[in-house]
Amino acid sequence: MEPVTPRRANESRRGERACPHDRKAAPPVQPSWIRRSEFQTRVKLSAWVKNIAYAKNVWFDAHVFDGGNQLVHAQTLSLHYKGGAGGGGDLFEFDDVLYHGSRGQPGSVSPRPDARRVQLRLYFEASGQLFTDGILHGRQSVEDGAVH
Repeated sequence: MEPVTPRRANESRRGERACPHDRKAAPPVQPSWIRRSEFQTRVKLSAWVKNIAYAKNVWFDAHVFDGGNQLVHAQTLSLHYKGGAGGGGDLFEFDDVLYHGSRGQPGSVSPRPDARRVQLRLYFEASGQLFTDGILHGRQSVEDGAVH
């Protein structure tokens, strides 16, 4: 078995799922007389890592591209330990916003490029050794105007 493995939805028994990102419009912020909207690109990722040492770091590099295939955002983010996962491994997860797209509220708009494609690379470090699953994970997304 590989030292680091992304968990896929059909491998999950507790409702975890590995999807590079979900795009949706954020709900309006309260109070109700202030209406804001924001497009977000979220990452929800679970990874099984071989328990070869007590101390370990699990992270991913993320790249966000616009519709013209231009890089608009790059970031390295850590996954958080969730517990033992069986099979001699541990489960690490990440579930948060990767990229904030266009934002708006009455009288103000903050335009940003659409996030049209996200690429992730997953890494694991323990006992001075660096591992990866060797896969460039990617997902296309719909245009901001098509999201409801």
